[in-house]
Amino acid sequence: MKKQQATRVAERSVAYALKHAESNRHSGACRNPAVEHLELWSSDWLKKSASGRGSNGKLSPYGIQKLRELILELAVRGRLVPQDPSDEPAGVLLEKIAGEKVRLVKEGKIKRQKKLPEITEEEKPFELPDGWEWVRVRQICHDWGQKKPDQDFTYIDVSAIDNRSGRVVSPAVLTPDEAPSRARKIIQEGTVIYSTVRPYLKNIALVTEGFEPEPIASTAFAIVHPFPGILGAYLISVFRSPPFIRYVESVQTGIAYPAINDKQFFGAVIPLPPLAEQHRIVAKVDELMALCDRLEQEQTDSRETHQTLVETLLRTLVQAPNDVQEVQVSREAGTPGATVEAVQQAWQRIARHFDILFTTEAAIDQLKQTILQLAVMGKLVPQDPNDKPASVLLEKIAEEKARLVKEGK
Repeated sequence: MKKQQATRVAERSVAYALKHAESNRHSGACRNPAVEHLELWSSDWLKKSASGRGSNGKLSPYGIQKLRELILELAVRGRLVPQDPSDEPAGVLLEKIAGEKVRLVKEGKIKRQKKLPEITEEEKPFELPDGWEWVRVRQICHDWGQKKPDQDFTYIDVSAIDNRSGRVVSPAVLTPDEAPSRARKIIQEGTVIYSTVRPYLKNIALVTEGFEPEPIASTAFAIVHPFPGILGAYLISVFRSPPFIRYVESVQTGIAYPAINDKQFFGAVIPLPPLAEQHRIVAKVDELMALCDRLEQEQTDSRETHQTLVETLLRTLVQAPNDVQEVQVSREAGTPGATVEAVQQAWQRIARHFDILFTTEAAIDQLKQTILQLAVMGKLVPQDPNDKPASVLLEKIAEEKARLVKEGK
């Protein structure tokens, strides 16, 4: 009952976002490839969600993964939550950030940033809602510089990231002598770190706590410390979103270890909503992702139960009676024998539900293995009493061996 309720809640929550996007689509408010074919998205989810596969060997529902991508796509396009005309526009926020930059430079806390190139129309992948602004990543963040560790420190490399939750989960405390050459980048609570090597792995995290001793990150990360008014959690959604991923894929270099350099990363153009809307977006994304987690767990549980049922039923074929005396009697009587009849009866029970049972790769693979096992156990086809026993065949093989040895072959 709880699972059914969770499913209904998830469907209603996502339906709201999709309905909002759909109404904008029909009104011409946005040109969004993710929502221009909602019917295809929906049918694909229903058709493939139970049999999708992840890239890491673990089964992962295909449709839910696409749903996660759609949620992020809608979020960064301003189509996930309604706009509030009373929100302070992002343009005002940018003016405040400019003033904050001047203050931090004057106090010697950050370096003066180089003038950024103007954003061209060609760099804007879609139209933004009123109150939003296009910005370059560098425009809304800074770093804390680099240092060589001279005392114990908390080292954060790519392996310390849980790319599912976007959190640092397993940092290591090292001494200066243990410090790898890549341990250089200073980070603080509130910093977003983005792995620029193999970015398709989405090793992105928000530092949500002040680590002791001092945290230092690998040079494999781009360091994004947002200015006041920019939510790190919103930036995580941006960096995981399909539009940003498409940008990264268009500029990255390398095959075995593709990478994006700092100039390309910090020069990326991203959408910036008002601060109040950032909060609403983050809350809605968290809510919908949690519901996706529940749906994914339901599908995983359902798949595991289904596979257990398949294995149990196929086991009845393999475990059908195989009495040697019965086989001998059937051979003398010229009948198929109880073994094959038992297998046939067990198979009839399975065959009646074939279309329900064998719908996944795992179930089909199990069926193939069972067929091979039945074959080598002599349970796949009936024995014919007119067949010469295998012992006669072995005698002939022994004679053939002797002949070949005698002839020196």
